[in-house]
Amino acid sequence: MRRVKKTPLAIRNGTQPGLWETFEYNNELLDKILKCLEAYLETKRVTFPRFYFLSNDELLEILAQTRNPLAVQPHLRKCFDAIHRLEFAVVEGLPPEEEIQFTNDILSMISPEGEKIGLGKGLKARGNVEDWLGKVEEAMFASIRRLCKKSIKDYETMSFLSWIMSNASQVVLTICQMMWTRDVTAILRDSRTVIRGMRDFEQRSFTELNLLAGAVRGELPKLARATLCALITINVHARDIISEMVKKTGQTFFDIELFHLPNIIKFHLMAKSIFLTSLENTYCFMQQRPLLKR
Repeated sequence: MRRVKKTPLAIRNGTQPGLWETFEYNNELLDKILKCLEAYLETKRVTFPRFYFLSNDELLEILAQTRNPLAVQPHLRKCFDAIHRLEFAVVEGLPPEEEIQFTNDILSMISPEGEKIGLGKGLKARGNVEDWLGKVEEAMFASIRRLCKKSIKDYETMSFLSWIMSNASQVVLTICQMMWTRDVTAILRDSRTVIRGMRDFEQRSFTELNLLAGAVRGELPKLARATLCALITINVHARDIISEMVKKTGQTFFDIELFHLPNIIKFHLMAKSIFLTSLENTYCFMQQRPLLKR
């Protein structure tokens, strides 16, 4: 650059001895640097595979600010489908005029719709970013699993609408389908009353749908309304399955095999089992949005 400044002539500067060799050497050096950079970023992605959703520039932006946990916030939506941001604890005891400061303690995850799920105690954004984000992922799975187990117990003791309002949307939709499978299976196990039981269950499905429809017409928070709308969609499908099964049976015989057809998805809570097709629930946090957009 100094030579060009002294002699600002393109032909003279472009024909200087050794210039071509210098450019070739610099290009080779740049290729080596890029390969080393790719290898370095690959080690980070192998440790935390969700980094594969980020471009090299985005990942470098995070790694360049390792000591600032808040630097990952703009990129969380690409790594996690339903985590819009993480909630960090606030430093207490600061004067009101000072800017809010955050600690490394991670309290909860927040979806784009504003639904907040606690991540338990002791979770800190400390060390390499790929390591503590991996712990966030583990805490996400553990939290959703814990909420599902708790909601199963509450399902038997709380009123249906109160139970819906007190649980996360994802938990409500999952457990409702699980309970539907449980109840239908329990009816089918008693061959003496299966026909009457299925007809009673069909009427119960209509009653629950009317209850949900009435609740939707009332004053509700936006998130609760979205949960109820999704649950109504699921319950209408479940009711249609029961109605179709009842319709295809006679007065004295119920074809249990109708329930075991592979086109009916059944939800179970169990440790191990063998199915024609089995999809494991990984308890990944899901945002609340219309079912047809998922």
